Amino acid sequence: MLSDEKEAAAAFLAHCDLSATGFLVANPIDPKSELSVELHDRALASALERAKALGVSGKEVTPVLLAEFARYTAGASVEVNRELVVANAGLAGRISAEIAKARV
Repeated sequence: MLSDEKEAAAAFLAHCDLSATGFLVANPIDPKSELSVELHDRALASALERAKALGVSGKEVTPVLLAEFARYTAGASVEVNRELVVANAGLAGRISAEIAKARV
C-alpha cells in the first residue's frame, strides 16, 4: 500500500525499470459517498436480470448495467461514479506531477 502520490510515482518509475507491463493504482471512493451494500446488491441483481432479459453480452452489457444502476438508485450511482472519476483524475494528475519532478 502506498501512502501518497510521491510513493506512487516512485513505485511506477521502479516498475518501468523492471517491466513493460501496466501499473494499477486503486483509489477507493470516500466511504461517505458509497452506495450502501444493500442498495448496491439490489441494484446489481436488478441490472444483471435486465441484461439477461435483453439478451445482451460482451461490450453491450456495461451500458445496460450502468443504466439500470442509475434507474434503480434514482441517479445516486451516477453521482458516485462522477465523484470517483473526478477523484481518479485528480490523483492521476498529482502522480504525474511527481513523476515529472522525479525525471528532472
